[in-house]
Amino acid sequence: MNGKDISAEMTLYGFVEDQVRHAIRCLAKKRLIETPHAHYRELPVEDSEPPEQFHFRATSVGLYHTRFWTGSFAFLDAVSTDTPIFDQSTRDVVSKLASSFAIGDRYQKANCFRKYLENQWHLASFGSTYYDFVALMNSQEDTFASVKHVAERYAS
Repeated sequence: MNGKDISAEMTLYGFVEDQVRHAIRCLAKKRLIETPHAHYRELPVEDSEPPEQFHFRATSVGLYHTRFWTGSFAFLDAVSTDTPIFDQSTRDVVSKLASSFAIGDRYQKANCFRKYLENQWHLASFGSTYYDFVALMNSQEDTFASVKHVAERYAS
């Protein structure tokens, strides 16, 4: 995808140019996206070079993140305590259970966070057709079901 298109899309959602440039650089350095010339990895790119002049594509690792991992129990359990939560009741549940290692608490925390994210996705009314966050969450339901099964077994 053309960097100009990425920048234009992100500004529609309220991001400023510096934020977009920083995010693109971080994604490239972490090998989640790349240019055909492997910019930001093997070839050094000056910070003064605007990333929107390049074309980008997702790497296999980047695709794995966006198609599978971000909807999984393991990912949502891990990031729930590091993500700003603007709904007080959700924040209360996540905060209360953040330090617990009990699988039932971790399930409850991650599930509450997942519902919050889905609600925020709907409220944002994104017009994109290229990413379906709710479908991603639904595709990872089995990761939540298996943890729920274990939590129920330990609770008995």
